Amino acid sequence: MPTITERLGELYARLAEAPPAATADEAYRLIVAALEAVESAWNDDRRMSTPPPEHHHGVIGRDDLIQFHTKGHVLTLRDNGAFEIRDLTGALEFSKPGANGDAVDP
Repeated sequence: MPTITERLGELYARLAEAPPAATADEAYRLIVAALEAVESAWNDDRRMSTPPPEHHHGVIGRDDLIQFHTKGHVLTLRDNGAFEIRDLTGALEFSKPGANGDAVDP
């Protein structure tokens, strides 16, 4: 059975290969679809999951960002489709620019 580190590596590989998103909603759907594909393919009993879309909150001073908190990560999505995934210490694990080429922090 693959470890969570191996499954996260596969998730990040799939996200890197995917076309960039143009909106935060597209970025969220991309992350959810990639995560579900990884977890379904590896059929793990203890599945990683994303929070429901309504469980996001804004970022003070940044009207263009929303965040989701999971058990082990913080997902930050920008209105241009860019996103970052950080661990709970704040270390960046993955980032992808939006369709316009801009990152979460331009």
